[in-house]
Amino acid sequence: EANAAKYLAAEAGFRACEQAILTHGGMGYSKEFHVERYLREVMITRIAPVSREMILSHIADSTGWTTSVTLVNLDTVPAEFSLRFFGSATTGRSESVPMDLAFKNQSGRASLVEGVIPVGGSRTIETAGNDTVLNMGWVELTTTKRINGFGIFRDGGARQEASVGLTPAVAAFLLPFDNTGGRDTSYAIINRNSTDGLNATAIVRDENGNVLSSGTTVALPRRGHKASTTTSIFPATANTKGTIEFRTTSGNITGLGFRFDPPPVFPNTIRAFTSVAVIPIN
Repeated sequence: EANAAKYLAAEAGFRACEQAILTHGGMGYSKEFHVERYLREVMITRIAPVSREMILSHIADSTGWTTSVTLVNLDTVPAEFSLRFFGSATTGRSESVPMDLAFKNQSGRASLVEGVIPVGGSRTIETAGNDTVLNMGWVELTTTKRINGFGIFRDGGARQEASVGLTPAVAAFLLPFDNTGGRDTSYAIINRNSTDGLNATAIVRDENGNVLSSGTTVALPRRGHKASTTTSIFPATANTKGTIEFRTTSGNITGLGFRFDPPPVFPNTIRAFTSVAVIPIN
């Protein structure tokens, strides 16, 4: 349930205040200076895990796929929430623009789903999966209460599914990949900034930490989403395993990965897959 971005920010704030106390010496405890107050106040962010915005970095709907989002109210009061769905240029959708979808047990189409979750309760929103074209994009949760959750990707044709938790936006994260033995790792990355585009630089490392490539940039427009196989964008990831570090100068990106097993051999037709959570870093 830890909010990784909030944790990193809280730790950075605490370290800054701690260093300020040490720099001031005994005067750091004096009320004539604000340093002692800053240290007391920064502790709040370390012990109160509240996030207003969490993200599911990828959704897949139709042509056999559905995506569901389950939200859980961790607060002591009923929790209002908003889920807004955005499209991806990967499947021809207009980026930065909310994406209308059909949902199970709901009439019509919408890009915004809102509601209230009772104390101790949960809510699941699932795409209908009945369009004739593949819809891809991402989802942003906005709330003022303590809500967390996860997404489930279901391949109805293969009768498989994989789950990954909602994540906050961060300045940098690691994506583990495994492209050995015929496996393929795909990734999705988003920019949650509503006004500005950004460039995420990438560093590919092998299992031993050796840099295989660096300097590749993924350009993301505002509210943008990119999804691809790792080998098509980062050729150095072929036939090996390791991590890809994505980094920006702002705290507005997050992502996830999918690892697919080797292609099936006849008469088998199912290619197993699993989701891969990203690891926020400083």
